[in-house]
Amino acid sequence: MASQSPSNLDEEILLCCICGDILNEPNILGCLHCFCQKCLAELIDKALDEGKFQCPTCREEYDIPDGGIEGIKGDFLLKPLLESRKLEKDFKERQREQMCSSCEKLTTVVAICPDCEGFVCEVCLSGHKVMKTFSSHRHIVTLEDIESGKVNFNFKSMTTNLKAPKCPVHKDMILHINCQTCDKLICPVCAPIHHNNHKLEEIVSAGERIKRRVQELVEASMISEKNLEKKMGEVRKISQTKLNEILGTFEQLKKTAVREEKNLRRAEQESLKQLAEMKRMIKKETDDNINIIREREACLAEEVKMLEKFCTQTIKKTEGVVKEKMNKLRNTQAKAKILTKDVDNWSVLLAAPDL
Repeated sequence: MASQSPSNLDEEILLCCICGDILNEPNILGCLHCFCQKCLAELIDKALDEGKFQCPTCREEYDIPDGGIEGIKGDFLLKPLLESRKLEKDFKERQREQMCSSCEKLTTVVAICPDCEGFVCEVCLSGHKVMKTFSSHRHIVTLEDIESGKVNFNFKSMTTNLKAPKCPVHKDMILHINCQTCDKLICPVCAPIHHNNHKLEEIVSAGERIKRRVQELVEASMISEKNLEKKMGEVRKISQTKLNEILGTFEQLKKTAVREEKNLRRAEQESLKQLAEMKRMIKKETDDNINIIREREACLAEEVKMLEKFCTQTIKKTEGVVKEKMNKLRNTQAKAKILTKDVDNWSVLLAAPDL
């Protein structure tokens, strides 16, 4: 049967948060959030007058490039995974009519040819066996053999994830070398001509080096995440402790106010017994003092409410910021894990700078 597929990945990373569907022709922003090319193009078109647009996920702001959506690059990590996912889906629905990648007719497909980059019909399968034109197509296998388990076919071998990029200058040359000085992939012909005395390394060495570095950064970010969660727990604990102290102090003040009021009432009665004629003055003075105490109590109650609201809003705001950073961090980690496990060295070098 076919090997493990991208469908086993976390579904969230393959979804466009604008339309809610599986990503189609994904484009990636600097914050590493991905969207369908069509969805992002519509978002950019609406913001053309302002010259800037925001990421729908994290609200980070970006300048609209001169070429519009064409100036935003595709996601080199997710695109091959999505292609592989589509191939597997088409394989499961092979009984329906599909486009033959060889003759380009809508028909029932019976085999899959990595060299033709897709499924082929029965007629083209026969042609592959006898025609000299297809003599180099040596990896063709039937869907029946894949289903029965006779052939262990990996759908990812047909995606752009494993297609070697060619040199834009020397069209027939594969980019086998990484120039660390220029931070770009080059071919063996460009190396001695345009990159003489530069620090060069083989693609395999470069890929392994960057994978190790990305893995180190992932591990470091996970440690930072744990430390951040620990610190937030400490902040919440301290805030709750301080809030409890304030509430405790307020309760003490209320008890003191009640006790003082009783004492004043007692003094009032004693004074009335001794000096009846001073009753009105004493009562007025007593009432004034009681009003002052109650006003203080009301003020303290209001201050406590404000402090409680401030503490709650501060914690909520801080947790919101942290949650947003953690979501971004986890999104980066998820892509980093893909980069360190499921992709080839070329894709690593193309995608790693963003990570």
